[in-house]
Amino acid sequence: MSTKKTRGRQTDRTRRTYHTENNITERRKHTPPANKDLLDLKHEFSPRTKNQSEVVRSMVENDITIVTGPAGCGKSAIAIGLALTHLRDKKIDKIIITRPTIEASPKGNGFLPGDLMDKMAPYLIPLFELIKEYIGKEKLEYLIKNEIIEIAPFEYMRGRNISDRTYLIADECQNCTMEQLKM
Repeated sequence: MSTKKTRGRQTDRTRRTYHTENNITERRKHTPPANKDLLDLKHEFSPRTKNQSEVVRSMVENDITIVTGPAGCGKSAIAIGLALTHLRDKKIDKIIITRPTIEASPKGNGFLPGDLMDKMAPYLIPLFELIKEYIGKEKLEYLIKNEIIEIAPFEYMRGRNISDRTYLIADECQNCTMEQLKM
């Protein structure tokens, strides 16, 4: 590859090419887990109650489903289980998990160091635990690294184009304003 220099700097085009080539090389280095097929689930997803069955039916039949209910009724578990099942069955190519980064405590957590993923991690622990129940930690890390599962703060979703083969999980949105939900 030839490198163009402009006043001692690489041009944007060259940097993008270099960045892309590094990503491709990096992805080749990270091979999928060898012990099982990447999308094999440890256990099959199935709704546990009549209400959960109705939610699953609605999610399968409709493009958008908004689910409300008390804590612990399985709203997130249904979304994760169904998304991973669709991913395994090749009905979708990608899962995007988003949630607002609103802190539950009025004191707040303070400054969280690290990149975007590090800042979102404390808010996503319950969802990651659910995913690990289905596919394990190694496969979860592989899917995140290869952008098959993407984590994005709700505040950064404005203006995004979501393909038809993407499953979007917007979790814990009860604190969102109507303007945020219309985005």
